Amino acid sequence: MVISCDLDSTLVKLHEHVFSIANKHTGCNFDARDIINFSFDVYPEDFKKKIIKLFSNKRVMGGLKPIDGCSEKLIEWKNQGHKTLIVTARPESLKVCTKKLIERKLGAVHKIILVGWGSDKEEVFRNEKVNVVVDDGPHCINAALRVGVPIIYMISNKYTKYNWDLRKNKKIRIVKSVVDINLED
Repeated sequence: MVISCDLDSTLVKLHEHVFSIANKHTGCNFDARDIINFSFDVYPEDFKKKIIKLFSNKRVMGGLKPIDGCSEKLIEWKNQGHKTLIVTARPESLKVCTKKLIERKLGAVHKIILVGWGSDKEEVFRNEKVNVVVDDGPHCINAALRVGVPIIYMISNKYTKYNWDLRKNKKIRIVKSVVDINLED
């Protein structure tokens, strides 16, 4: 089975880390529960600019920590004979730090594909003959729906404003963490 798995906030702790830094530099007090969309429309301009700058910072993006249990889950999938593709919206400029992060912290990955910010993963799902998509972004879930690929949607209590609407779709299996995924279901 070919598994497409998102990276940021699916396998590694992105928002908590980035928001902490942005809050410190701007004097704000936001957290990931405030995310409504990835345009960050609800934030003051200085906070929004800091977030976007941090998302492009190689040191910040390369130093993220794995979500508890994710590296073990990737190893389990590899041992079961599955191929895991990391398909991320990170830009090409973060390719080296992303690859190093995955090798150091996650390990058992078949291929890393960076599609770039604002890009659609639909073509990757088709070209790589993906059998299941694991992602936390509604835009990626919609791409998987268009391709007809089964979806495991990451919804935790942290990001309910951002991605809560798709939870009603019967074609989508919802889990709180990659650790909760059983591919046999």
